[in-house]
This record gives sequence, C-alpha cells and structure tokens, in this order.
Amino acid sequence: MRQSILAIGLLFTMSFFSSCSDDTPVNTTVKKTKLAVAVQVGEKTETTNVVLGVENFMESVISPINNGIQQDGKRNYYFVNNTIISSGYKTTNCVGYDFQDGKLTKKGEFAFPASFDLLGKGDDKTMIAVESPRAGFENRTIFLVDTDDLVITKTVATKIDERQDENLMSWPTGIAVKGGKLFLSYYLTSAEGDKWKTPNSNEARIAVYSYPELVFEKLIKDTRGSDIGFYGNYNGLVKDENNNIYTASTSSSACGFDPAPVNKSSILRIKSGDTDFDTDYYFDFETASGGNKINFLHYVGKNKAVVRMITDDSKKWDAFAPMGETPICKIAIVDLETKTVTEVVGIPLHGGQWATPALNHNGKVYMNISDKNGAYIYEIDVNTATAKKSIQVNAAVVKGIFAIN
Repeated sequence: MRQSILAIGLLFTMSFFSSCSDDTPVNTTVKKTKLAVAVQVGEKTETTNVVLGVENFMESVISPINNGIQQDGKRNYYFVNNTIISSGYKTTNCVGYDFQDGKLTKKGEFAFPASFDLLGKGDDKTMIAVESPRAGFENRTIFLVDTDDLVITKTVATKIDERQDENLMSWPTGIAVKGGKLFLSYYLTSAEGDKWKTPNSNEARIAVYSYPELVFEKLIKDTRGSDIGFYGNYNGLVKDENNNIYTASTSSSACGFDPAPVNKSSILRIKSGDTDFDTDYYFDFETASGGNKINFLHYVGKNKAVVRMITDDSKKWDAFAPMGETPICKIAIVDLETKTVTEVVGIPLHGGQWATPALNHNGKVYMNISDKNGAYIYEIDVNTATAKKSIQVNAAVVKGIFAIN
C-alpha cells in the first residue's frame, strides 16, 4: 500500500457519489468526540480509499500511509447513528465503522441486492438508500437500514415519476423525513444510458411517501424553481431545527443539466407541518449572489447554510474538476430568512467535488477543498464568513469528515 500511495501521491480526482454531510444544526457546546476522515488517493480508476482516525482536523498530519483501514475500489461515505457507512460505487457491499476502545473498528457489514445512488437519514438509527437504474424505466427501490445491527429492514419498489412518453426517467437527489412523511427530490434525465439530457427541468419536483411505511402519496411541483439537486448529489433537500425543508435548484450546466433550465438557481421551502411548497417563500439565489449558481447546500443552524456556488456556468460538468486549470467554485454563507449571500473570506477559487462532505462540529463547519495545489480541510466560521486552512492532507480529496460521540 505504501508503494501504491507514494506512487500516485497527490494526483487529484473526482469522487463519485461521495457524501458524509451532517446537516444537524451546529451545537456550540464543546464535546469530547473521536474524529475521523475518509480520503481518496489517486485519480479516476487508479484510486485507493482509506478511513482513519485523526487527532484534529486542522493541525494534525493527515496521511493514509501505513495508517487507517484501506477500502476496496471507489467508495462513498455516509454518517448516521455514530456510524460511518462505507459503500462501493456501482457495487452493493456496505461496511460500518465506529470507535471501540478508542480505535476505529469495523462494526459490521451488509449488502444491497443492487447498487444504489442516494443515501439519507430516516431517524436517529435508520439510514435510507435509494437505488436507481442508470437507464430505462425499471423500478426505483427504497431501502431502510437499521444502523445498530447493519441490516436491511424494509425494501419497497417505486416508480417515483415515470415519463416514458418523453423518454425521461426520474433520478433521486435528496431525502428529508418529517412528520411521518418521506420527501424524495429528483430530476428528470434521459433514459438512454449516460447521455444525461434534461429537456424538461424548469420545475422543482418532490415525491412524498409515508414514513416508515414508504407508501407513495403524491408528487408536488413548483414552477418557480427548477429540478432539485443533480446527479451524484445527496443534498438536494436539507432540514432545519424547526422541521422546515429547503430545496436547492442549481439550474446549472456545470452541474450537468443539458440544457440548463431557464428558471434561475433558487431555494424553495416546505414549512413544518406542510407537505406542499410554501407559496410565500422564494429565494432567488442567482440574483442575491450576483449571478452565481448553487452547487452544494449544507444547513448549519439558526437559518444559516453553507453553499458552494458556481461562478462560470459555460461548460457541462465543470463544477467537478479538482485538477482544473480554471477553477470556478466559491464558498458562501446564506441566510435563509433574510435571503442574503456572503462570500467566505479565506477559501480560494477551486474545482469542487461530487457531494462535498461537510461537518457541523463545535460551532464551526469543516469542509474539504481540493484543487491543483492539494487537498485541505477548511474550518469555517459562519458568523464572520471567514475560514482557516488545515495542514495539507496527503490525498487527492477528503471524502468524509466525521465526529463520533
């Protein structure tokens, strides 16, 4: 492993479908926790993934060389119930990790019957996974996973929103659960393999199911927005501490829409206790940010969120190029109540990554920023819209940032 990691060094790569976002609002009470990260070394097909415990995010030397637990192939990460879930990209196996006797240890393992494309949180002990075939009109499948025992407890097949007459399939992009309902955002894309065309995307769309029964109830739509989320993203929907749900419509070619929707990049809301879009709330993010578009939305607390935004929307998929010579992404703080956008000072233009990991921890937000200069973890102060950079991480990209009680 030492030879392979040293050989591929700090080559940068996109990390497909990775996410370990914790949208739990920031708690300013300092707690004694165990910290861990998941990193990827190498680019594209020649990659090594490692999950490892760390002393701290900012001042420790974070290196997978002779350290941590090596993963098979490309991996995706999620965090629920103090458990790190490591899953394979286009494979079905999942491994859970936690700290035992102060050491990061394998908790258990299970496998889905098919590969999946979206992960989310049901309740404090339940993870939700949604499988979606990459072409055609087969069923999409929703799984519930007990993260205490790491076993699948429920499997339900669904169509979400089938458009055979338009040759468009629904692709799931975000999950939020509140009030006995599961909200599943999606976008419409071509049903022909990897063409990813989006001719009908000028509408925000969410499928509503009962929870935990997973019985389909209705589709809700809003023509003020555009399709919510995008391919490879887990953050189409975020939930605040009052059970309001906020949506992120990118309307962006750089996020893979082809053509990009005419409607502006925006944020909509479903109020606590409701199951429809709030007609009194519309956040024109594109105008408020001076012409930028949303790439990633992470809720922090007290009506504040961190966003990655796109400054140049001229090239398809351009928001996911850490090695790019012309980086187009910035980090900003949004106030969901006042509908304002404030750029974070101290973070450079960068190339972005798929489903950026972000962690609320001890009153700060921790995010990975990878570009041609290396991979770093940034500590963001939401109140001052400033950031500090960590020691360089010995990897191409940090795919997971975790605090385990």
